Amino acid sequence: MTSVMRRHKHAVAHSRLLLVKERFTMQGEGSNRNSRLLSLRRFASERYGRNRLTLISAIALVTAIIAAGSLFVCSQRDGAAEVHVTSFTPSGEVPLSTNFTIELSKEIATDSMLNAELDRPAVEFDPPIPGKFQWVARNEIRFYPDVLLNPSTKYVASALPAIAAEHGLSLKGEREFEFSTPRFRVNSASLAFEFSPKSKREAKLVATIEFNFEVDPVEAAKYVAVEYSDGGNISYGIATPESGNILSLTAESVERIDTDREIRLVVHKGLVCTGGNLGLAEDYLKPAVLPAQGNLVVAGLVPVITPPDKEYIRIEFNLPVTADDVSRFISVTPAVDHRTMARHHYLELRGDFKSGDTYTVSIDKGLTAIDGSTLNREFSSAVTFVREDIPPQISFVGRGFYLTKVGNL
Repeated sequence: MTSVMRRHKHAVAHSRLLLVKERFTMQGEGSNRNSRLLSLRRFASERYGRNRLTLISAIALVTAIIAAGSLFVCSQRDGAAEVHVTSFTPSGEVPLSTNFTIELSKEIATDSMLNAELDRPAVEFDPPIPGKFQWVARNEIRFYPDVLLNPSTKYVASALPAIAAEHGLSLKGEREFEFSTPRFRVNSASLAFEFSPKSKREAKLVATIEFNFEVDPVEAAKYVAVEYSDGGNISYGIATPESGNILSLTAESVERIDTDREIRLVVHKGLVCTGGNLGLAEDYLKPAVLPAQGNLVVAGLVPVITPPDKEYIRIEFNLPVTADDVSRFISVTPAVDHRTMARHHYLELRGDFKSGDTYTVSIDKGLTAIDGSTLNREFSSAVTFVREDIPPQISFVGRGFYLTKVGNL
C-alpha cells in the first residue's frame, strides 16, 4: 500500500511539472497557446484519475484481507471455548446398583480437583437420584448414587452447563441421556385345584404369582383376571396382605362340568411394580386344566415292612383320596385293629400286622375321591408280609491287607 501511494504522489508532481513547462513554452507560441493548454489539462486529469482508482482498489483489497483474518481468528476463539459430553456410561438397561461416568471432550479439571467431591451437581436426574459427583480424571466426572435405583424405571440424565461455565467454557452438543433399570415381569405362576366330596360340582382354585420386583396387592388386583377359556370371569380374592414379590389369590367356587375345562390366569400389561414407572410390557397368561369328575380306581395294593418290625398295607388310587369316612368301605380279613392315613393318592392301613401272614383287603364300591369321583365296583386282593432271612456277612470293596493284632505298623 505504501508503494502505491508513492507512485500516486510522483504522478501528481510530474503532471504539475509538465504544466509549468508548458506555460513557459506557450509564451512564445501565440496562436497554439490555448489548444495546448487544454490538451495538457486533459492529460493531467486522466493521469490523476487512473492513479486514484488504483489507490481505492488497493485500499479495498487490504480491508477485505483484514476482515477475513478477523473472522478466522474469532471462529478459532469460539471453538476453543466449547466443550462437549463425549460419553455417558452406562446406558441402556443398567443394574439397580451402579455408578455413572461423564466424559468431556477437553481436560478442564486441575490436579487439585481430582478425587474431590464437586460442590454442585454436574448432572440432573429425572426421577431424582441422591448422590455425589467427583472428578476422577481431568476430563471425567463420576456420580455415586447414595441409594439403589428404582426398579423398572426410565431415567433421563441432563448435563448441566455449570460444569463448563465455571471453567470459562460453554457446554455444547448432546446433553440428555436415557437409561432404565430391569423391566418389571412375571417370573412364574402356578394354579392348583382343591376338591371336596361335599361339593362335587365345584372346586377351589389356589394361584400363586411370582414377580421379579415387589408389587402392591391392591394395585395388582386391577390387572389380574381369572377366567374360563370358553368364556366368563371367575371371582377371586387376594390372599396376600402386603407388598411383596409373591401374590397369592383364591377362587372358592370354580364350576366343574362333565369334561375337562381350561382355566386361565391373566396378568394384563401395564401393571407397575412398587417404585417403578415402567409397567409389564405384555400380558402374561398361565393356563390350567380343571379335570372333570371321573371314576375312582384302585391302582395297586402293596405290603410294606419298615424297621424295626413295622408292617402296614398301602393302597394306591388314581386320584387323591381322603381318610374321612373310609372305614365303612374298607375291611381286612383276618380282622386286625388298624387306623387309616391318607397321603395324596394313597391310603395306608397301619395296625398289628404279622410278618409271614396273609391278609385280604376288600374295598366296597361307593368310596369317593377328594374331587367327588366314585369307585364304581368292588375291589379285593390278598397280600403277604414276607421278611427275608439274610444271614450276617461282611465284604470288602478291594483286596485290602491285614494288620497285626500287636506290635508296630
